[in-house]
Amino acid sequence: MREFKIYYDRSQSSALKSLTGDKELPLFQNQAEALCFCSNYGYENNKKKKVAKDNAVEVASSAVEKYSEHIYSIALLEKKDATILGDTSECCKIFQEYANGGLHAISKLLQKNKSKDPKGVETLLGIIIKMRSKLSDVPDEDLEVLLPESD
Repeated sequence: MREFKIYYDRSQSSALKSLTGDKELPLFQNQAEALCFCSNYGYENNKKKKVAKDNAVEVASSAVEKYSEHIYSIALLEKKDATILGDTSECCKIFQEYANGGLHAISKLLQKNKSKDPKGVETLLGIIIKMRSKLSDVPDEDLEVLLPESD
């Protein structure tokens, strides 16, 4: 059985919690899902950051395993060699570095916009729209963004 070990930087705990912890308006269902988004952002913006062992917090492997296809995809994009898919540990390391780099960058944006966007919804939507604008093979008429209602 493959073991998925993903860690994030303890200094980013509050940023990760802001992405997942709001009971009224959680932006992501769990930490693993939020880190998948962060890894995409990290990859798209060439943001990689190692997690220091003494500052690492492990994400529940049962949650991470549900997103294994994303972990493998990021590693494959990075290495451009399918043999990487045989090394789950290395795939997790690559994913983790992009997730951590993306989380740090998103955390800075959330902090910067906190006064006008306290829940981070508009900030995240702006990130999604920027990432979407880089895709040229999906027609805009196929794109529909539904935002959760908030007070």
